[in-house]
Amino acid sequence: MNASLVGELRRIVGADSVFSNPLEVLTYECDALTHLRRTPLAVVLPSSALEVQEVVRLCRRARVPLPQSGA
Repeated sequence: MNASLVGELRRIVGADSVFSNPLEVLTYECDALTHLRRTPLAVVLPSSALEVQEVVRLCRRARVPLPQSGA
């Protein structure tokens, strides 16, 4: 994932809600299916529906896969 995309994600949701350091994203490599581990390039924690929409649009434009997790 390039730095400009990470910067754009930070602009959308705030710097404190985007993690791209390998040690920070390690926690998010799997959920209850521990045999399906894959370390993400970045983790984004939006706090509103508008932020979710903007992140999805950005990833779609950049052709970046966007697996979702959480409720």
